[in-house]
Amino acid sequence: MGKKSVLVTGGMGFVGANIALKFMEEGYETILYDITQHEVDFLEEKKGRWRLVRGDVDDWRKVLETVKEYEVEGIVHCALPIPSGSIEMTKENFDACYNLLEVCRLLKSKFVFISSNAAYGYRPDSNPLLETDYAPVLTGAPLDEYGAMKQMCEALTTMYHAVHGVDSVSCRVSWVYGPGTYRGWYPQWFLSNALAGIPVKLDKGGDHETDYTYVKDAARGVYLAFTMRPLKHRLYNITSGRKVSAREVVATVKKIVPGVNIEIGPGQMEKGLGDHRQHPPQVGTMLITRAEEDLGYTTTSLEQGLRETAEWYSKQPEIITTPEPAQLRVRAAGSAN
Repeated sequence: MGKKSVLVTGGMGFVGANIALKFMEEGYETILYDITQHEVDFLEEKKGRWRLVRGDVDDWRKVLETVKEYEVEGIVHCALPIPSGSIEMTKENFDACYNLLEVCRLLKSKFVFISSNAAYGYRPDSNPLLETDYAPVLTGAPLDEYGAMKQMCEALTTMYHAVHGVDSVSCRVSWVYGPGTYRGWYPQWFLSNALAGIPVKLDKGGDHETDYTYVKDAARGVYLAFTMRPLKHRLYNITSGRKVSAREVVATVKKIVPGVNIEIGPGQMEKGLGDHRQHPPQVGTMLITRAEEDLGYTTTSLEQGLRETAEWYSKQPEIITTPEPAQLRVRAAGSAN
């Protein structure tokens, strides 16, 4: 059997780097296609197993040349040419997805699109969230621009398989945390402050529930969606498959870092993960039955995910903490992050 090779767009980013690491662990030469270079410690440990190609996903000719040069089996698309918050975000990201699918059509390559729970839009009911659910049909509530872009790219990815025969699939992840980022979603935010010895007190939010995705689970799910054949479906939820409250997150962090000073009051969060003006919340749980049955996908417990994240933090020169996630979301609404 010849060499195995994959191209990961946004490969120097948090999710992209972890996906790349998983492919490397499975014996793939991994091409990290990114517009810039970041220092990611666990990638540095794998020098020689990956190559960085600097380029923009808008430049389809460069992508085409790269896929040909490295004879890659397919593309895993993580990159966001324009992040959420820009008026041009929907069009630019849709065009990039289209360009990459065209490359895969021309070269008969695989394609995996990294989607998001944002594609469900605002879902205030408690019904489980299935891959067949689409927000405008179910609720009549509008998607935000980020969710609309993800849903449009999912549809495009499915169409390229149905019409053009491209071996393409989408994976929906949700509020990703884990090694490789300092982004402050609540599991990571509580943990990093605990490890840094910084007291935390929130007056409310302890009852707020969210489906967090451990980044290594996301990477494993994407790898399975790329490699397992035949596939029964072309869209999979790749999450934890359960919702946890902020209070449970705090209790878990206290087990990992004994003696930490964290307090959180009852009720829902008014901003951050609970503000549908920043990101549409979902009350129901994203079901992962499809991924479990078709791909053999398994998940990591919150405690294990946070323990592994704490171990990663222990290798860093310093514990970098971020503002409380509600503040992050308010800022992100008016910027390109």
